[in-house]
Amino acid sequence: MTIKKFISYFCYTLVMIGALIVFLLIYKSLNKQAEMNYNFIPVVTFSLLYPILLGVLFALPGLLKRVRKDNAKGFNLGKFLGVGIPAVYVMVAPLLSFTNIISIDLPLTHVLLSQYTGGVMIFSFVFGYITIDCIRRDRGDREPVPNVQS
Repeated sequence: MTIKKFISYFCYTLVMIGALIVFLLIYKSLNKQAEMNYNFIPVVTFSLLYPILLGVLFALPGLLKRVRKDNAKGFNLGKFLGVGIPAVYVMVAPLLSFTNIISIDLPLTHVLLSQYTGGVMIFSFVFGYITIDCIRRDRGDREPVPNVQS
């Protein structure tokens, strides 16, 4: 490993730690405000959004590699629909139940509400990561290999 790669990995790690610290400070501030005015919707909303942003930040190096190799011209819809949409459901179901926007009882809502801090944050992170990771050239987009006969 060269010193240039080491420095780039180290700087990337510092940026990630800095982003996490900023997100946690914002969360703490929102939590204090919620305790004073009993409005927890901003805290719940932010707790859904900051893991998405962390997931996006974690996926950016892979996207930059694909952009350099000219492989970021498509969107892997199958991966997004198979992983991203269920992750959105796991993220949004407790929020909808908490805000009473939907009056019907969605499946898994009670389980997700009881485990809100861990499981939903993981799925929020996965959604952010998958959204960026799906930006790539599909296997079907590649140019066909010429048929060489000998």
